[in-house]
Amino acid sequence: MTRTLHAYLARDLVRVTLLALAAFTLILTILTIIEPLRQQGLSPRQAGMLIVYTLPVMLSFSMPVASLFAATIVYGRFSQDRELLACRASGISTPSVLVPGLLLAAIVTAAAMLLSNFVAPRMSGLAERKIKANIEGMVYSRLRTRGYLQGSPARGEQLTLRARPDSEANVLRDVVAVYRRGEDAQPAVISVESARPHFFTDEYGTHYLAVDVIGVSGTAGPRHGRAARQSIPPVELPNPMEDKPRFYTLDKLRRGVSNPTIISAVARKLAEVRRLIAHDLFCARIAEELSTGNSWRFTAHGRTYVLRAPSARPTGRGSVELRGNDTQPVCVSFVAADPERPAWAEQASMAAVGGFGGALAARSTWQAVLPKAATADVGHIETDYDPRTNRSRASIVLTEAAVRAVGGTRLTGREEWRVYDALPAAPLRRAERIPLAQLLDANSGITRNEHIRSRIASLDREIARQRADLIAELNLRLSYGASCFLLVAFGAALGVIFHGGQLLSAFVLSLIPGGVVFVMILMGKEMARHPDVPLLLGVGVVWAGVVALLVGCIWVYVHLARH
Repeated sequence: MTRTLHAYLARDLVRVTLLALAAFTLILTILTIIEPLRQQGLSPRQAGMLIVYTLPVMLSFSMPVASLFAATIVYGRFSQDRELLACRASGISTPSVLVPGLLLAAIVTAAAMLLSNFVAPRMSGLAERKIKANIEGMVYSRLRTRGYLQGSPARGEQLTLRARPDSEANVLRDVVAVYRRGEDAQPAVISVESARPHFFTDEYGTHYLAVDVIGVSGTAGPRHGRAARQSIPPVELPNPMEDKPRFYTLDKLRRGVSNPTIISAVARKLAEVRRLIAHDLFCARIAEELSTGNSWRFTAHGRTYVLRAPSARPTGRGSVELRGNDTQPVCVSFVAADPERPAWAEQASMAAVGGFGGALAARSTWQAVLPKAATADVGHIETDYDPRTNRSRASIVLTEAAVRAVGGTRLTGREEWRVYDALPAAPLRRAERIPLAQLLDANSGITRNEHIRSRIASLDREIARQRADLIAELNLRLSYGASCFLLVAFGAALGVIFHGGQLLSAFVLSLIPGGVVFVMILMGKEMARHPDVPLLLGVGVVWAGVVALLVGCIWVYVHLARH
């Protein structure tokens, strides 16, 4: 008889759970996924594809609520129809009647844990690969819906790009780009009828858009200028599937706690710090060589150049200041050429007047023999990182109005002359060999550069934040699984107690402690992530709500057993 009763209750529980699950999942998906994805500029087809991949995450949240609803409704109706009274008259206790509800709670808990720890992270990885494969379509859709893209090509810089995409021709029409080096800097603006977009992804999965424009006209502060071809600095593109701990598998969470460098945010900052150290070592070495009367030989665009400067001083920001004197200017001389290329077909890289303060690389072609050397009173060596090639590079820039050929004539009509060269491998290898522990040790004496030390401090804070985030996520998942079981068990018991037309009251009363537990779990996670709050305090808050719900469940079931 007991087996027949349990099967009868189980059928009702499964039927109501499935109906409620479909409704709650649909509502949750609309509220939390569709609208944010639309704001990211995804097309309806792309949004539908991502909904399929993120469905396990939604199910892990909606299943406990649907099961709670089913438990309160089924057991409330069971008690209201006097079926519970009949069971008691037959010698079947109330705790025995609640066994199917407890079994449903256990199944839902196991399913939610399986979805959140294993299925959802893998599906999120598939969704991210789909986004990478269709990043071009996402950008075009975003430009159609919002009309512009905004990003930071470098720290402290701001670029806004407005364009009308033409996906069939793979070009952007009516392009307007506004670039600002800092909050107080005067913006530079260029406009063009059409431009060619280029999409690429760096080694850490960050997506970029670079735009080559032809026939540029624009302004750079009070000056105006034109260039035959320019490249807008790459803009980092938004990623709807960000690399966050909630998308990690359980194994990756555990490994991330012991080795945070597997987390992309930490790996990106670590690579940046090591690049800055390599740039600093390179600048110090070059300044020492030039100041002692030696020269620096480098290759760019198939030609070999030699740099000489009587005065060279590292600035501490990845550059070297070059200055001439009364007898010897800063000099860049051409010493060798690619024999396959005629001298009159030389193509050099320069920063155009009217460009984005040196951020736009303009390329021009001369149909004439170039001089064998260029001199200037002032110049500098800059180091930077090009995400398009994933390489560090050094550039020589001759500035001021005194850029001259050896014969004394002006080399170009521009105020800057620039050539690029890949950074030598030696300082990069030396920086890569520095262990993470030594890098974070303030007393290791790796560098005295204050800018790099501040970036190392930022890396240290990022590691601490990510480790706390991972620990908080681990505790959140465990506490969430425990709360799912307790919540459904609590709802089934309240359904038995609140009968006689009070079925919804039982459901609402079950949601109140569930909501409190959920808020405490999220609050504890945020406290654990906060650098000024002890980690144990945040973890304690995460579990405090679960413990309170456990005490409530025990009290209710003891009450039912006695009555």
